[in-house]
Amino acid sequence: MRQAKYLLILGLFLYTGVAWAQQPTYKNGHYTNTVIAQPANNVTKTLLLPATHPTTNIAKALLKVQLDLGETYTYGDLEFDAKVDVTVFGENNSGVSENLCTSTCLLEISNKVPERLYHFDFIDKINKATPDYSQFRVVVSLAKITFPLNTTLTPAQQSTLLAEMQANLRVVANYDIAYNITATGVAANNLRATITGKTATFAWNSDEHMPNYQLQILRLHNYANPDNNSLAWTSWVSTIATEYATSLTVDALRDRIKQETAILTEVDWNRALTLETQSGDKTVQFTLAEGTGYYVWRVRPIGTQYKGGIANAKNWGQWSHAEVPAKLGTMVLLDLKNGVIKPKDKDGKALSVFHFTDSDEAKGRSFIYSRTFTEGNRTSESITYANKLNQVKQTQTYLPSKKTTIVTQQMYDYSGRPVMATLPAPLPNQGLKGYYENLVKTQGTTPVDRKLYRPKHFDKDINYRNPAKVDQSVGNPYHYYTGKNNIPDAEGYAFTRTLFSPDGKVKEQSGVGKTHMIGGRRQNGENILRHCYRN
Repeated sequence: MRQAKYLLILGLFLYTGVAWAQQPTYKNGHYTNTVIAQPANNVTKTLLLPATHPTTNIAKALLKVQLDLGETYTYGDLEFDAKVDVTVFGENNSGVSENLCTSTCLLEISNKVPERLYHFDFIDKINKATPDYSQFRVVVSLAKITFPLNTTLTPAQQSTLLAEMQANLRVVANYDIAYNITATGVAANNLRATITGKTATFAWNSDEHMPNYQLQILRLHNYANPDNNSLAWTSWVSTIATEYATSLTVDALRDRIKQETAILTEVDWNRALTLETQSGDKTVQFTLAEGTGYYVWRVRPIGTQYKGGIANAKNWGQWSHAEVPAKLGTMVLLDLKNGVIKPKDKDGKALSVFHFTDSDEAKGRSFIYSRTFTEGNRTSESITYANKLNQVKQTQTYLPSKKTTIVTQQMYDYSGRPVMATLPAPLPNQGLKGYYENLVKTQGTTPVDRKLYRPKHFDKDINYRNPAKVDQSVGNPYHYYTGKNNIPDAEGYAFTRTLFSPDGKVKEQSGVGKTHMIGGRRQNGENILRHCYRN
């Protein structure tokens, strides 16, 4: 016969918790709240319900109570058994309390079932305006852990494991209230656009709780050639005087268009870039990659009242700007730099227009920009800069979820060959603001001594196998590689190198850091990669 499985039974005598509560959080059409309790004698945790609701239509109201050993399970196939009695009460402001469990809810976990979950549907306990319940009270009793009789653990090991479980065992209680939110008749207002580098921050207001917004951003182009005498310039000037109360001569209008201070354009929203926030946030950051010029944008809320989300037109709110009727034949006049002339939509509301000047374009830099969309509205953006020979010079990749830009620099020798590439350097809270000037510098005791890293620092006879070190001082992006935060120290060599033979073939390649640099000697020679060729 098999021996009795459980021999050792120990209680987890932890501190007695004090009742406390977190505030409910509203996001994306959901109210949520979470509390965590460690098993002890009658620990009480309180989950507050929202005092008010953003809508009268509730789609889901679910309470979950879970027993586990923390975010990450680290006990492998170690046999154990843990039991906790939990009692959950729904309470209202009048003092009425209802036990959601028949008596108690026994939560039990083991190495085969490392977490246990109970859930309670309380949609019938929350009405259109105010919940019948104002809070949930979760009472957690003392936990018991048992090890099997035939365990191979020594008493000391058992004691150590119990101490770990005392620190990790927890009861997590949370709820999720999902709302069917109508966007009918709802519109955003007070639209604002702020430009920093290449990044535009779009912000707006809304009087309602909305779980999603849709934006359209349209780059406006001039459609009138100022040198084309066959266009209806005289008629346009007359219409401008009537429609925009602005007196212009034909020559003045053509001169403004030639200088790009004014444009004759068409506002066709069908050509606009369209994106979603997929959240209730009323602000979005976006990289402007279509160059210097005028831009117009609008926004509308998206509700959840009907199935299908944004694919169902019944969930669409009102655009902040309607369609724009043409004034000059098929076009409208736009001039922000002289008289602040903005086109208006069919309802007479001036459009949200701004002018953007691309610093890279103004300095004649060549670049390629790309944007990648993935599930969950996650995006990544990258921009690659080239020199006048169309050779890659600098690459930046922006990760919005991390709010970090990763930048690398490619350098060329006196023959124009790509011989050096830096490690990727993280730039927090940068976005894509444009080309990063003086990214790679030489080391120096003062800022004046730190010079822009050039071929003369690594491709001359005196330093061909002993390149200058890269600046890694505080404030420099490559300070990241100074041995902190578990990142190895590059010791001034935060780059890889490639050497070529006279016939153009790759001869040697280095790694990163002093140990793997070309010219870095060890007892048994350089720690690099050499290429050998044979006919």
